[in-house]
Amino acid sequence: MKKQLLILGLLVGMETAAGAQMKLSGYAHVIYGANETPALGLGNKEVNSSFDLARACMTASGVLGEAKQVKYFLQYDFVQTTAGLLDLYGEWNPLATVGVRMGQYKIPFSIEMPIVVTKIETIYATRSVKEIAHGRDVGLQVSGKAFTANGFPQLEYAAGLINGTGKNAKENNNHKDFVGTVYVQPVKGLRLNGSLYTGKADGSRDRWTAGIDYIGTHFSGRSEYLSANDGGTRRRGYYGLAVWKLVPDKWEILGKYDVYNSNTDEPKNEIRDFTAGINYYFAYLTRVQLNFITTADQKTDGTNNAVAACVQLYF
Repeated sequence: MKKQLLILGLLVGMETAAGAQMKLSGYAHVIYGANETPALGLGNKEVNSSFDLARACMTASGVLGEAKQVKYFLQYDFVQTTAGLLDLYGEWNPLATVGVRMGQYKIPFSIEMPIVVTKIETIYATRSVKEIAHGRDVGLQVSGKAFTANGFPQLEYAAGLINGTGKNAKENNNHKDFVGTVYVQPVKGLRLNGSLYTGKADGSRDRWTAGIDYIGTHFSGRSEYLSANDGGTRRRGYYGLAVWKLVPDKWEILGKYDVYNSNTDEPKNEIRDFTAGINYYFAYLTRVQLNFITTADQKTDGTNNAVAACVQLYF
């Protein structure tokens, strides 16, 4: 606890000293979950029902120098069970459409994984994305946008080299993993995506995704197919999400169907999740969420019915 309080005091002190050059913000997630079969659920797998302080994060961001070409971003989670540094990187933008980033960050793989958690539509992350996408790592990344027309870029890209060992972890081999993603936006709001990951951390890794998403005023949706071959173990997953914005920036209803297979060489190895939910926003990124989740596991022939509620506070 002393460590967390010291870091919080340091962040506040940094904001006071930096003034307008730094933005300090934060968010928290308090979740209630109830499950018939916790082991199959997406939340707490130890008990049938619980209140969980899932996240309590602070972020600090800003720009450096008169030219304002260098940005920085820091994010720390204060929840004791998972406390630690999430993001810490600097980014140089020699051009408005090109950035060079170095540090620890969410890698550019899949559509859902790079989305900030405060904007994920459901309470829990998609199982197939969580299992196959790599999450955060330490490395160097180049990203950019091109072919801007009618106020939006028709091409976006990000690619880089990472350790491949995950967040807050040291490198364990001399090979750097490659990860990259490309978005093509033929019309405003509609994007086609492909991602590639190849590396040798903890054995060979070859993964790819293909997906599509759309963000509109009254409707948004996302769907992806994910594939992995890690040391000969082949995994795959796919999901579809639809969100209807009944009252934009206020009320949303949603549905998501997700299928994950942890070893495609084994028969009847899929686990399927269906989520129905509703979100209500009190203010920007401050919301209450209610999800009903049904899970079916082919391997154990087990099922789980769950309900989850989440209060997200953003400041």
